[in-house]
Amino acid sequence: SNVEISALINLSFDYLALGQYERALAALQPTLERVQHEAFGVHRWRWQTRLLIGLAEVHSAMGAYEHALRAVEDGLEQAQATASQKYVANAWALRGKILIALGQREAGGRELQRAFRLVEQLRSPSLTYPIAYDLGQWFEMTGNERRAMVLYGKAKATIEHMLAAVEEPSLQASFRQSELVQTILACAARVGA
Repeated sequence: SNVEISALINLSFDYLALGQYERALAALQPTLERVQHEAFGVHRWRWQTRLLIGLAEVHSAMGAYEHALRAVEDGLEQAQATASQKYVANAWALRGKILIALGQREAGGRELQRAFRLVEQLRSPSLTYPIAYDLGQWFEMTGNERRAMVLYGKAKATIEHMLAAVEEPSLQASFRQSELVQTILACAARVGA
């Protein structure tokens, strides 16, 4: 069952990445229930945390911000209980974006800043570039274009560092062409970062 559950989690996140939110939701919820009943040990808490944050992402993408906020709070609780800093950073960043969507810009900005500080300590490139971009968006929204430019530059530099570490040209191209990477590179070019 562990292999099945792992595959279902991956499939759920594939649907999310493809923007197929209904399918992602239809896969995430029963998989979470299955993890709660069947998984044990490290698999249980790691999968449960990942699935809760995934549910929050899907609900947020669908505009169901209250559901998203509940799911991210549950995921954050799990992440903090297990000292899983990667998930804590993800949850803080996502909570920040949700709060901004709910009109709580200052609270959302504080969460994004907190997430970014943690990500910098973790030195995790895969977390750095999206959270730097999100925080840059917040600074730009609040009129602090200088700080936004620095963060877009940080996101761009992280992407370039990641691309340089990948030797396979097709994998480089796939990453470079992803929607988020393209958006970040366009923002960095727009502000001269």
